[in-house]
Amino acid sequence: MTLEQLAEQTGSKVSTLSGWETGRRAVDLNDLAKLADAYGVHPAALLFAPDDAGPKVKRMQEASTLAEQMPDDAAADWLAMGRRIVVS
Repeated sequence: MTLEQLAEQTGSKVSTLSGWETGRRAVDLNDLAKLADAYGVHPAALLFAPDDAGPKVKRMQEASTLAEQMPDDAAADWLAMGRRIVVS
């Protein structure tokens, strides 16, 4: 896909896309979602090197789906438990 095609799909300027590509510009969450949609992937897939993306993205998708279905207090408890496990 060319930068021009991606710009058309995301509603971004070619210069903005080029800046993201070269690291001269930061990508915000809304832009990340637009890029992921254009590429047909979950936004998390754009955060990892291709060799690392597969299993990590699948876990992130599952965790995201679970968190979205939880009441806020349960999600906060679940995240706190995850932080304790990581620190251990």
